[in-house]
Amino acid sequence: MIYRFRIILDNDTEEDVFRDIEIQETDSLEDLHNAITQSFGFDGLEMASFYISNNEWDQGEEISMFDVSEGNSSVRLMSETALNDVVHEAQTKLIYVYDFLSEIEIVDAEQYAESQAVYKRIIAEIIGGMAASLTAHNYVMQWQKPEA
Repeated sequence: MIYRFRIILDNDTEEDVFRDIEIQETDSLEDLHNAITQSFGFDGLEMASFYISNNEWDQGEEISMFDVSEGNSSVRLMSETALNDVVHEAQTKLIYVYDFLSEIEIVDAEQYAESQAVYKRIIAEIIGGMAASLTAHNYVMQWQKPEA
């Protein structure tokens, strides 16, 4: 069976920027991660995780690229988790977080609020300038594993 995922870029533009990705149910979450990064033009080298979610989009169990648990508990890995192990009729939502480590800094509340205002303005300006071309390129991508 082929699954179709709609990946919507979380940004502050009026129009959604999305990609529809078709992928085999037996492919891994790592394969889906690769399809997502390639379809949006990301380099794919940053940390990423999937989270099992529900209808309210609550963040549930993490499925990570790498085991960063330091031996305290086992973590499910993208490369070892097939899509049909986590996505089925009763469970259809996943949250995908890409490049979350670059956002971690220790600052006080005032610095944080200031930086967020500047960051959101910069992102809005960049996305705003690209919005027409990004939304013009929404498409369906059929993911095929590279030949080994």
